[in-house]
Amino acid sequence: MKLKSKLIITFIAVLILMSLAQAAYFHNRMLSNFDNYLSKNLLQEITLWGEVLTDYYIENGSWDNLQEVLGEFGTRSQMKPGGNQGHGQQGFGYSNMHNRLRIVVANQRGEVIADSDYSLLGTSIGTINGVKRDLLADGVKIGETVFISRGQSGLMPLEQEFKKSMLDSLFIGMVVSLITAILLGIFFSERITKPLKQLLEATRRLTKGDHSYRIELDKPGELQELANAYNEMAEQLAVNEENRKNLLADVAHELRTPISIIAGELELVQEGTIPADSRFFINMADEVQRLNRLVNDLRQVSLAEAGQLNLNLVKTNIYQLLERVIDNFSWAEEEKNLEIKLSGDDKVTAQIDVDRFKQVIINLLGNSVHHLGVGGEITIMLREITDSEQIEITIADNGPGIVQEQLQHIFDRFYRTDSSRSRDEGGTGLGLSIVKSYVEAHGGTIQVESELNQGTRFIIRIPQ
Repeated sequence: MKLKSKLIITFIAVLILMSLAQAAYFHNRMLSNFDNYLSKNLLQEITLWGEVLTDYYIENGSWDNLQEVLGEFGTRSQMKPGGNQGHGQQGFGYSNMHNRLRIVVANQRGEVIADSDYSLLGTSIGTINGVKRDLLADGVKIGETVFISRGQSGLMPLEQEFKKSMLDSLFIGMVVSLITAILLGIFFSERITKPLKQLLEATRRLTKGDHSYRIELDKPGELQELANAYNEMAEQLAVNEENRKNLLADVAHELRTPISIIAGELELVQEGTIPADSRFFINMADEVQRLNRLVNDLRQVSLAEAGQLNLNLVKTNIYQLLERVIDNFSWAEEEKNLEIKLSGDDKVTAQIDVDRFKQVIINLLGNSVHHLGVGGEITIMLREITDSEQIEITIADNGPGIVQEQLQHIFDRFYRTDSSRSRDEGGTGLGLSIVKSYVEAHGGTIQVESELNQGTRFIIRIPQ
């Protein structure tokens, strides 16, 4: 079943339940009020009938002929007391109101002497259920009467009409509520499902590789937030797809160079153009090593980005680690007359994977050494950030710097700021990507700052 149908059914069900509950409440309230009204009227009639029967006895001196009068009253079913129509047999007046009561009268001995319905004559009044009243004349009991309600059958036409109109109104209200529920269900379900239909269409397009479709909603709310989240996801997927294509192209390009060299050399050997001597095998080993390094670097970056890089964390003195790495670049200090300075707190420690973090520093120093000219300077500063329980390592050089347009791509795979740098020099273009991946694997961050002709600074922060 579609969501639209479910929403319509839900609206109808909720409003029907509300209508039934409301109808039941008002029905009970109106019936209760109506019953109270009837009860008050019956009490008034009972009181009046007691007075009339007492007057009848006083005026006639006995209960003679009372049965005839009550019998006529029960037969006509429309007599009521009438205070201005005389007494005796004419002491009960007539009106248009239906009789609600069955009247039973007994003498002083409790023997029934009059019954508006005849059937209880001669019986004992003590066996009759109803509203009982003693009939008194000058304080002396002259008889007893029982009033029996005829229930709903004794209602007057106006009262019956009122009750019928009340029930009809409740029924009409339920019908109107049902129609309203259907119309509201259709209206609101259409408004709710419209953006969902757009989202469904967008999802279908996305599964087919179309990242250009966007959902446009002009009304604020959760659905607009959902639409915005989808649009952001589609935008990111488009970027990821573009990056994936670029990565495949870069990997293919990086692999093609050593493979082409290996294939060319083998072909020349097969043709007998060059001999399969030691130089040939040395060249083959170099190209295989390049391929192996490229594949291993890609694997390390992929593992780090997937959060699957296993780190062997050991509490390490960072200052001493930096000293050991700097010693590895003593050749650069001699050949290019470079100066590498280290400053900071020599007691700072952190939990790190020594081999991988050493690779981070080596890659950053190697990057600076490559871009520095003769007489350049590299400064490394180590400090502890006590308020955040982190350490900060800053590696700065006074080299040519990097243009701002290139800074946002500096950590991308296979990205080279120096387009003149040949792949034949051994670089894979993954050095800074590995640096970023390893730092983030340690729970840290790395950022770069640079200005043309002012040098470049890499700032690493990792938890202790």
